[in-house]
Amino acid sequence: MGNRKLLEEAGNLGFNLFEKEEPIDTNKILYNVITSEDIRLLEGFPIMLANAIELGGFHYDEILNKLKNTKDKVIFLNIIQLSLAIYKYFRVEFDWKNTILKYLSEKNKNKINVYLSYLKMNRTFNVSKYQISSERIKNIFLNYYKKEENKTREVVRKQKELSLEYALSQIFFPKQRILFKKKLRGEKMTKTEKEYFSRIVKKKIIALSNSELHDMARKILEQG
Repeated sequence: MGNRKLLEEAGNLGFNLFEKEEPIDTNKILYNVITSEDIRLLEGFPIMLANAIELGGFHYDEILNKLKNTKDKVIFLNIIQLSLAIYKYFRVEFDWKNTILKYLSEKNKNKINVYLSYLKMNRTFNVSKYQISSERIKNIFLNYYKKEENKTREVVRKQKELSLEYALSQIFFPKQRILFKKKLRGEKMTKTEKEYFSRIVKKKIIALSNSELHDMARKILEQG
């Protein structure tokens, strides 16, 4: 197996060396989505737009100027309006929302509310030449953000685990950490392990649980 192939597979286990290998051209991606005539990609546009702006590379005028076909320009405007309607439907407040709104006339802003009413009624409606299912596009957006929320929780959980592991490593030797976790999980220990735990590890745990020691440690840390 080649190294690159192996490194790509390692990415599936969370070790991705290629994640930031090349800068992402967000405007080019969004342009290609608009001109793709692929309804599946257009349904994901609200998600891609939000991420593009978060990355700081989105430029409305740049994409608009690239679109030579008038129909594509209309699709671009309509899909932007639909994206804003989706954000409004789910009450997702982005700090950058005004970045887009400044490009829209009052008439174009009104179209956002038209799309919003379709979403609320769960109707199928047209966006330019494409038929959009309210139920489907809402589910796509909602499922994406649920996954992102779960990813965030997982990152926080791992950070806590690493922080705890580091703290334990400052107090217990590797063998002592193993026994500490065994006792915590209620796992069976051999006679030798029980004796070692009672003689060494338990004494450290008793010291750690002392409230006065906690208070003194905090006081020292607060002093810098």
